[in-house]
Amino acid sequence: MQVTVYTTPSCPQCEMTKKVLNKGNIRYNIVDLSTDEKAMEYVKQDLGYASAPVVMAGKEHWSGFRHGYLQNLIKIVHGEEAHSKPAQKETVAA
Repeated sequence: MQVTVYTTPSCPQCEMTKKVLNKGNIRYNIVDLSTDEKAMEYVKQDLGYASAPVVMAGKEHWSGFRHGYLQNLIKIVHGEEAHSKPAQKETVAA
C-alpha cells in the first residue's frame, strides 16, 4: 500500500504523524505543501483539506494527527505482509 504524508514546515502534528509511522515500520513518501503548489491545490481543492498533515493510504485519506487511524494503518500493512509470507508451523508439546 502506498502511503503519502503531505506536510508543512514547523508542523507538530506532521512530526507526530511521521514518528508514529516510523515506529510502526511503515514506508511513506513526504510531500512538502509549502514548496509544491500542485500538491497544495490537490489537497485543498480535490481532497477538501485546509490543514496538515494529510495522509493518503491507498484510497483512504484524512487530515490531522489521528493516532487511531495510524494504528489501524499499521495493523493493515503488517497484516498484508503477514499474508504474503508463508505461515510457520508451531510445535506443540504433547
